[in-house]
Amino acid sequence: MSIIHRDIKAENILIDVQENVRIADFGLCYIQEKPLDLAGTIQFMAREMLHNVKNSRSMEYGFTVDWWTFGCVLYELVSCNHQALFATEEAVIDYVSWHKQPDIVKLFPAFDKLDPSVAFLVAGTFGTEAIWI
Repeated sequence: MSIIHRDIKAENILIDVQENVRIADFGLCYIQEKPLDLAGTIQFMAREMLHNVKNSRSMEYGFTVDWWTFGCVLYELVSCNHQALFATEEAVIDYVSWHKQPDIVKLFPAFDKLDPSVAFLVAGTFGTEAIWI
């Protein structure tokens, strides 16, 4: 449908009595008629969106920002303490920087307590090959 939600988080995911999953709160979604600006919850924002905080409309982004937030929500659901993966904008930047290091071949330390298959799913990787980042 060419909609970028931009604010997927646990609070915006609903489950009905038949266990159907629904995404709610489309107030910040992007539809072609709207400008592509900053929108969403900082703890769930992809780096492309965070980059636009300081440089308005400087970096284009697309549907992958919703996949990023899906991974953040998934982490929150499967982690032991059910806390957000990122507490601040700096934590997101640290995560992205950690993955850009050429000698890194293991998962991000926050994923250590997760089952490996779940950790790879949350990280968007298959083995050590990144598919989201």
